Amino acid sequence: HYRGGIEIFKKNKIIGSGFKTFRFECKNDKKKNISCPSHPHNIYIELLSDTGSIGLIIFLILNFFIIFKFFRYKLFKDQSSTIFFSAFIAIIFPLKPHGSLFSTNNAFMIWFILSFLIWSIIKKNEKRKN
Repeated sequence: HYRGGIEIFKKNKIIGSGFKTFRFECKNDKKKNISCPSHPHNIYIELLSDTGSIGLIIFLILNFFIIFKFFRYKLFKDQSSTIFFSAFIAIIFPLKPHGSLFSTNNAFMIWFILSFLIWSIIKKNEKRKN
C-alpha cells in the first residue's frame, strides 16, 4: 500500500492527485506488485499522494503548532487535555498503519481530538489575556 502511495506522489509532488483519489490513481498505474486499496493505510503517505507536499507541510505545521502550544500553555496540568493530547499523539504516530484521514472513523477521531485541543488552546489563551 505504501509503495502505491509513494508512486502516486512521484507523479504530482506539489499538489498531489486530489482528495480521495488514491484508488483511482493506483488502478491507472500499471506497475506490478502494487496493491490498490481505497487508501494507503498511513495518513502521511495518504496526504502525500492526495494533497502533495503542500498538504503534508500544512498538516505537519498544524501538528507542531498543537504540540508547541500544549506545552507552552501547560495544558498538561489539565487532565482532560492531557488525555486528548495523548490520544492525539498515539493516533498521528507516523510509523503505524492508519485509516483514511478523510473518510473513516479514524478520521473522525483525529479531527474530533484535534478540535478539542485547539479549543483548549484558545480557552487557555483567553485566560492568559484576562
